[in-house]
Amino acid sequence: MTLQPKAPDCYYRQKVSELESVNQELNHRIHTLEQALLKHQTQQKVLQESEEQFRQMFAKQQAILFLVDPATLLITDANDAAQYFYGFSACQFNAFHVNDLCASNTNMTDFFDKVKLHSSFYGEFRHHRADGSVCDVEIYASAINLTCRQVLFCIVHDITARKQAEYRLQHIGFHDALTGLKNRSYFEKELLRLESENPTSLGLIICDLDGLKLVNDTLGHHQGDKHLMAIAAILTECFPDSDVLARIGGDEFAIIKVGATIDYIQTACAKAVHKISEHNLNACIPLGLSFGYSIGNGTLSSIKRLIVEADNSMYREKLQRGSNARSAIVQNAIKLLNERDFISEGHADRLHTLMTKLANAAGPVSFKTADLSLLAKYHDIGKVGIPDHIIFKPTKLSLEETSIMQRHSEIGQRIALSSSELFPIADLILKHHERWDGTGYPLGLSGTQIPLACRIFAIADAYDVMTSRRPYRETLPPAAALEQIKLAAGSQFDPQLVDHFCVLLPTLLP
Repeated sequence: MTLQPKAPDCYYRQKVSELESVNQELNHRIHTLEQALLKHQTQQKVLQESEEQFRQMFAKQQAILFLVDPATLLITDANDAAQYFYGFSACQFNAFHVNDLCASNTNMTDFFDKVKLHSSFYGEFRHHRADGSVCDVEIYASAINLTCRQVLFCIVHDITARKQAEYRLQHIGFHDALTGLKNRSYFEKELLRLESENPTSLGLIICDLDGLKLVNDTLGHHQGDKHLMAIAAILTECFPDSDVLARIGGDEFAIIKVGATIDYIQTACAKAVHKISEHNLNACIPLGLSFGYSIGNGTLSSIKRLIVEADNSMYREKLQRGSNARSAIVQNAIKLLNERDFISEGHADRLHTLMTKLANAAGPVSFKTADLSLLAKYHDIGKVGIPDHIIFKPTKLSLEETSIMQRHSEIGQRIALSSSELFPIADLILKHHERWDGTGYPLGLSGTQIPLACRIFAIADAYDVMTSRRPYRETLPPAAALEQIKLAAGSQFDPQLVDHFCVLLPTLLP
């Protein structure tokens, strides 16, 4: 047997040193791995704690929040505020696709594609709640990273009230507040749109309410508003398929109809005239409407021509109807005066007799005797424009009520100026409550500034009022009434006319 030579000691020491070095390297690597593992575990714990804090904060936030899986667009979580706002439970939310919240035919898929593309995005949608109600919402969505996944974090704001306010503002911007019809702004916007579309046939009808200014000036704007609303209702009924029905001025309306024919326009206008006639059967103040129309092809020049032609056509009819319309309003004012007259029967006739006798006693006069008859009968026609609660108030009027009552002189003048029959006495109606000393109304005239007919009327009217039955006081004997007139000579009455009346009265008494 052959023996191997023994290795030197230095060889063994070298090998031991190499093994120790390897062992140290292994220990170092194990330590490094242990440190990395510990750090990872710490980080995982921090992340878990952070996500748990996020979840707790997410759940209890007052803002409406939900999370969406970017891959499937399924809702993975919804906080308490979202559950309360929408009325769905957490389990129900977790079964929803984002589009399940949409109330209309639109969806949110494109919106979330943009969120993923841009990391965040904003949009407005209409959502439905569990109870079936619909709400407007705005959503701010951002892509965020949780422990081991990415989610789309959505913040929802209820903007229903804001949208309703915007709708109301838009409605106000394009609608007439009184009638609810479209307004001039909308009418002009539609004309611009139609210019660009160039329809083959376009009908335009312009309507003007007859006598609105007279109604407003005499019976008050509340009565004028009733006229406008009544006309709006009639036009809505007679032109139900119009493209635009608008109030384009104080007393002016317009109808646009694409594809209109002359037969359509004439038939609808005839129906409106018939409806107005039916309305007037039971109306205190009659309605009247003047129509004008034109048909064009929708081009820019045609639309401009259309407006001019329809306007001209309407004004021609208005000129033909004008005097008749005003006369109808005046006649109804007279009818209202008779129905509301609380002055004793026969007052106008007695007044006319006294005024005629006093005018003859005063000598030559410049006015016509017929004017005295009209003044005796219609001096208070302006009272049709005074509210009933003031006209028939059984107690003394307040200062404000007295001021309103005194307006009847001016109202009466406006009515008379609109009537060929009453036109000659319009100025007398205005001034029949002036006093000799200038303390009367409405102009505060004094002395001979007051028309002679009005000075004569003042004495005759005062005497008849004092000697006729009234529900609020006893009748005065003629002598006592005459004494009252004498006392007011130089203040309320023309003193010279009072002298004539003192001479005249005994000859009129039985």
